[in-house]
Amino acid sequence: MSQTFMNPKVSVIIPVYNCEFYIAQAIESVLNQTYTDYEIIVINDGSTDNTDQVLQPYMKKIRYFYQENKGLSATRNQGIKMAKGELIALLDADDLFLSYKLQEQVAIFHAQPNIGLVQSGWRVVNEKGEKIQDVEPWHKSPELDLVSWLKWKATNPSGMMFRKEWLERVNGFNENLRRLEDFDIVIRLALAGCQAIWFPKVAVCYRQHGGNMTRNLLAQTEVEEKILDELFSNPNLSPEIQHLERELRYGSLIWNCWCLYKSGYFREMADYLHKSLKFSLVSVLKTICEWLYYFDYYASLENYSFNSVSLNQIPEWQLLINKIMPNGLPLVSVVIPTFNNADYILKAIESIFIQTYTLWEIIIIDDGSTDNTYQVLESYLNQIDFLENSTTGNRQPQPDKNFQETGSKRDSTLDFYQNYPIGNRPPQADENFLQTGSNQDSTLDFSQNYPTGNRPPQADENFLQTGSNRDLIFNFLENSTTGNKQPEAD
Repeated sequence: MSQTFMNPKVSVIIPVYNCEFYIAQAIESVLNQTYTDYEIIVINDGSTDNTDQVLQPYMKKIRYFYQENKGLSATRNQGIKMAKGELIALLDADDLFLSYKLQEQVAIFHAQPNIGLVQSGWRVVNEKGEKIQDVEPWHKSPELDLVSWLKWKATNPSGMMFRKEWLERVNGFNENLRRLEDFDIVIRLALAGCQAIWFPKVAVCYRQHGGNMTRNLLAQTEVEEKILDELFSNPNLSPEIQHLERELRYGSLIWNCWCLYKSGYFREMADYLHKSLKFSLVSVLKTICEWLYYFDYYASLENYSFNSVSLNQIPEWQLLINKIMPNGLPLVSVVIPTFNNADYILKAIESIFIQTYTLWEIIIIDDGSTDNTYQVLESYLNQIDFLENSTTGNRQPQPDKNFQETGSKRDSTLDFYQNYPIGNRPPQADENFLQTGSNQDSTLDFSQNYPTGNRPPQADENFLQTGSNRDLIFNFLENSTTGNKQPEAD
């Protein structure tokens, strides 16, 4: 260790608040590093326990600062201001460094001067420091760019080392946030152009204990939505990131709703599920089925008991379903006749996707096109009803018959070259979702957005085909309080 604190290469910042049982172990894990050119800065954020007394034996080995309670972000920022090192390593007071952590991360910075952030993997341990599991996110998220941060949220502050200049460039941590400060700062760093890479090795121990497990799930969910709202309202966001908003927001909301369900926050779960409709790329009915599918999927990963029948008995869920499916059928059928209009048909479809009105379906009637209209539409077949006339140029009565049978209370037609006024795209309703054919087999692959990242590749092909997932959807339809069981389900 740099005993004089004069010119260390690395500043290790340890914020502490009421962590008397673990702070000494955290400091010892730094003192036991194979790398020695560092300083330890401990910021006491107004602890009311015996933290100060526990720190007394270390006062000659650390730089100590006491402040009235200001929160984790402000405490880290104070440490950054005090830091003399060009590299900043964060360590939460209940976590531990493994002995090689500083040495190997410093080596990466030395070899790659353009890098601004290096993050390691971590070991989850219990209160006694016993291993639960190792987390190695680089296998699923090999790059640490903005898209990866947003999709995987693979952040652990104790595993991070920064160039101080980058932290100063983005004005440090957001002191208005009491949660997800690490998620927020990596987003802002990425937007500022900071390059980040993995140190692909488990180098810290992240301790799970009663004081840090789901301290306030509601507040965390609210903060995450606030961070994402702010991000996607940025007019300078690249088209690539703007294009991902629906996918990222939808996946994030469903995961958080699952966590809220497990914790008994049913009203908030229903509110956020309703919000997810805004970002869904499929119909209302399909979206509900996706909710059920992913709740069941996450339950299976966690060995958690879940079934749709018990969900249907929750009053908040019943109110949500009645609200979003009051009649059980689409209210508007948008009919698009087309003949050799491959160049324009997608613009017509996309103008429907951005409507503020929520209950609709799209019916495309191809009047015998000889161009590549069908190929253009192939990727949309799970979101539209596609009918094809056999004789070119001659409108057949069969499409009219299908049009009459849509069950809509209002029917709308849209020529291929016309666009609807822009609004917030709602999912379209689809009464044929549970029929045979391609619609039965289709679902979105969006679970890569979730923090777990454990979506199996075969999940889509199994969805609604055989086994418990199909039964899950049928149970929902049979027990739905709307009383509108779809005849196609059986």
